[in-house]
Amino acid sequence: MDFIESLKRKHSKLLLFFDNARLHTVQKVQEYLLKMKDDIKAVLFPKYSPELNPIEIQWREIRKALGNNFMDTDEMIDYMHAVVPPKAVPLIKLFDYLTP
Repeated sequence: MDFIESLKRKHSKLLLFFDNARLHTVQKVQEYLLKMKDDIKAVLFPKYSPELNPIEIQWREIRKALGNNFMDTDEMIDYMHAVVPPKAVPLIKLFDYLTP
């Protein structure tokens, strides 16, 4: 929830989309979102619907690019850090049907 708090410091209102990962559905998170319901609108993607989640396209492209091109995990991690710096947030590609 530290990440959400950092967003709240910059923006008074938030619209957040969550998949159904346990991290997003645990009671502590749900209680926090309920408490913050006036400032945070949380939308859960339906279960088993990766086509609705824009980050899934990004992950698929990363997996394709990485493929079997590395000798070991450390080599892959070094490559990922060179392409996407550790604290950077990559641009998420949005589907036309998710935007107004």
